[in-house]
Amino acid sequence: MRIVLGLLGFTIISLVIFFVLDKALLRFLPSDFTTKADAIVVLGRGPLFNNTRIERTTELWQAKQAPIIFVSGRGDSVDIMKRLEAEGIPQTALDGENCSLTTQENAAFTAAILQPRGIRRIILVTDWPHMWRSLLVFRAYGFKVISQTSEIPSYVGGLRARFFLRLREYTALVSYGLRGWYFPNRSPELNSPDLQDLLEKAEKYGYGQQQRL
Repeated sequence: MRIVLGLLGFTIISLVIFFVLDKALLRFLPSDFTTKADAIVVLGRGPLFNNTRIERTTELWQAKQAPIIFVSGRGDSVDIMKRLEAEGIPQTALDGENCSLTTQENAAFTAAILQPRGIRRIILVTDWPHMWRSLLVFRAYGFKVISQTSEIPSYVGGLRARFFLRLREYTALVSYGLRGWYFPNRSPELNSPDLQDLLEKAEKYGYGQQQRL
């Protein structure tokens, strides 16, 4: 009985903590619905999350918030760009990279490709539990970030799946901080020794303006 009560108490406390964190993180998440940007950057997160990202990105494009859309993430970028094109977005406005596997790599490859073109101010699209980590990492790589969150799809698991999604994100948020990945010294502007390797990988796995699929 003590074990059962202990597990029940732990579960209730965890849910309360996550609820408070959710509200706090959402409340203080910076957003701007009027400022234009150089590009809309969409982060891949797997097929289950693509629909809401595409919907949000299409809304931003139709509102003329940026002239190009850049999609980042191995296994997601091709699918998202094809579907954005099916939504009526011209192919010439779509670009992306298909080599990043982590949020840190999302930022690194995106910076390596976009910043040499003078693109600094971006609208960042990802689901809201993932946004704080993404925003801080992209800022560290020299971007001015406007956050625009997409919803977590209703068909993504149940209460348990959503609980573990939040647990993963809050753990990763702390982990990235402990690794120092929120500090500007990760920016390619500071002549990172890994920049040339990033550019070569981006060229190998990424998409050019006219050759992306």
